[in-house]
Amino acid sequence: MSDESNAMLLTKGKYKIQAVARAIKRLQDHKSFEEKEDAWQTIIYNLAQIGKILDKFKHEIKTKKIADAFINEQKNDPMLVFLYQARNDEDHGMKPYVTQRQQGEIALVGKGKGTHFHRASFGTTHFENVSIGPGVEIRIPSESPESMPITAEISGDSSILRDMTVTPHGIVLIPIVNYKVNYPVPTIHLGITIVPDPVNVAELAHAYYERKLGEIEAALRPSSNS
Repeated sequence: MSDESNAMLLTKGKYKIQAVARAIKRLQDHKSFEEKEDAWQTIIYNLAQIGKILDKFKHEIKTKKIADAFINEQKNDPMLVFLYQARNDEDHGMKPYVTQRQQGEIALVGKGKGTHFHRASFGTTHFENVSIGPGVEIRIPSESPESMPITAEISGDSSILRDMTVTPHGIVLIPIVNYKVNYPVPTIHLGITIVPDPVNVAELAHAYYERKLGEIEAALRPSSNS
């Protein structure tokens, strides 16, 4: 490829990286399932486009080693494999986005001799004179359970509040099956254990692809001796 073609490809790659960054922000900030799913789809699409750009540099002498290393990692790294298959999954119309909706909530489980709530407020959920016996579970839905304001006047076992379970509101990754081959939700990237949360996976992918584009750009930069 000519220097001009290489420059155009890199510019396109940088534009796609910026699109991924914007979509990650939407994935973090938006509350509705539809908005989160749309953001995830945008991330998957643009990562796939960057992958195609990187692949083209295998034909350049200066960048072949970097491109070949990327291609190898895309075939063997669990997270990169999953993201590659996610795009294939969407292309073939089998299971859009490869995500599943998860309702945010706080779960309270009665302990000891039970707990009596004289009055309590969990975000917009309010109740009075409610007793929760041992082993009894109450689930309170919320789009922001991790930051839900809580006030409570109780008697009995107070550990019910300390030990409550918070389930984040949003989307979660699910395994992909393409042509009878199972691709599990990734927990490893470049040999390091990762949290398989969509935002975390997207941020790690953004950093990885941005770094690869940087390596390509550096390899194409004229040397000071030339």
